Amino acid sequence: MNRKEYNIRIEPIGYNPYLFSIREPKKEHILMPPLGQYVKVEDANTRFIIKSDHYKQFLDGQHNFKGHISLAPKTMNIVQHAEVICPDCKVKKLKYVLKSGTKERIEKEFNNYISLHSLSQGMTLYPIGYIIDKNSDSPASSFLFTKLETDVIPLSAIEFRNLIKEDRMNYIRASAELLALIHYNGYTHNDPKLKNFLLKKANERLMIIDLVKMNYSRARLVLDMEHVLSSPKMQAIRYDFLNFLGNAAYSGMISDSSDIVYFIKSYVKYQSALSEGNLKKGKPHEVSRFIGDLLSAISLHKTDKNIANLISVIKGKDEEEVTNCKDPNQLTFNFKITKGNSFDNG
Repeated sequence: MNRKEYNIRIEPIGYNPYLFSIREPKKEHILMPPLGQYVKVEDANTRFIIKSDHYKQFLDGQHNFKGHISLAPKTMNIVQHAEVICPDCKVKKLKYVLKSGTKERIEKEFNNYISLHSLSQGMTLYPIGYIIDKNSDSPASSFLFTKLETDVIPLSAIEFRNLIKEDRMNYIRASAELLALIHYNGYTHNDPKLKNFLLKKANERLMIIDLVKMNYSRARLVLDMEHVLSSPKMQAIRYDFLNFLGNAAYSGMISDSSDIVYFIKSYVKYQSALSEGNLKKGKPHEVSRFIGDLLSAISLHKTDKNIANLISVIKGKDEEEVTNCKDPNQLTFNFKITKGNSFDNG
């Protein structure tokens, strides 16, 4: 099917409709392992990339895409349902996550979804494609389409304070392992809050989403206790840790200092397995020093409320003292691992 003009009208409920017109486009097929074939249709004004088996659903006429951008849970930016309406065809129910943004952010997030799928296809949502207005810098001039998972909830929706300890610890471990895998392959998420971790209820696996801030480093990011925490190699890990642990403390996933130790232990144990045992796991005094340095580095963390909640679970440090401190760099933490929280090979 070689058309000279395509018109795609996106009508998110509650938002102004957006019309993309593609005239005399260049069309090519792109192979993106391990996801398969995509189709790129592009002219001077618009670029549209879509999974090959979704191509005809969008481009066999003028279509209206109707759906909600922000249904509960709002943090997922999900479309509950979408109706694609075309001439001489029945209404098709499509299930996508629809996310809007500037062209730079949409392209980056799409490529990040492709990258994570090259590591593990079950790690994140399936990228269907995107469409961008190349001449617009509007915050909502471009759209990303990913597969809608119908049996998932964000971790932020879980009432951790009502869970038994074993279940809560399982979520801590699973989150640590997911971050460990991302870091080990050179990626930092840069916004790993609980709302960006989805629990797939069918198999109790975690998926990570909202990849617009994710960056790639050519070097593997491993938690080596011999490295200084302020070194460039460790700064990215530190930022992800502070974001996640601060938000986890706020939500009740992390309730005391032993939970922080368990998170670090799970993280390093998983990276050690990935490196086939070549990663040094650290002795208790090294872990104590690392966590103390981690918590003392709050000046680089932007979410003061989360950090205050994180620090409040550390024994011997009062939340009010932290909140009222004028210079966060002056805060230091002597973090001691008690017996029973040893950082061994177990």
